[in-house]
Amino acid sequence: MSANILDHYLDPTGEGEAVGDTYNLTEDEVDGLGRDAYDGGYGPDVRSLPDDLASAKAEALKDSEIYFRTHPHASTYEADSGWKVYAGSQPDHIYALGRYSSNLRTVVERQPDGSRVFRKQFWVYDWTDRDPQSDTRRSLIS
Repeated sequence: MSANILDHYLDPTGEGEAVGDTYNLTEDEVDGLGRDAYDGGYGPDVRSLPDDLASAKAEALKDSEIYFRTHPHASTYEADSGWKVYAGSQPDHIYALGRYSSNLRTVVERQPDGSRVFRKQFWVYDWTDRDPQSDTRRSLIS
């Protein structure tokens, strides 16, 4: 991941100004972040994405049962975690992003036969550029 980001921003082709362009993580890079557990290196306020992804399913299933009881005609329950700060422990992820923000969304669909289908998504976002003269920030990785 860090090599891909460096290639993007250093723009080895010499064409264009890549520094102003957002780098979009590949699906494999995002999936890798979802498997990279946090080891505590940034302190207690930073979360572990794999831990939150695992607990999101149990929480969504529990909360959806309450929702479906109180909304008998509903077929879909969605929960959104809001943006939180995460980090991993793999060196490539630390060099590429360090700490980053992620938002988790879990969806539980009630099927006609009473079974449940569970889906989860998460998004990654990182502030990597800060102009100290104007204190403005740009999102360059998403």
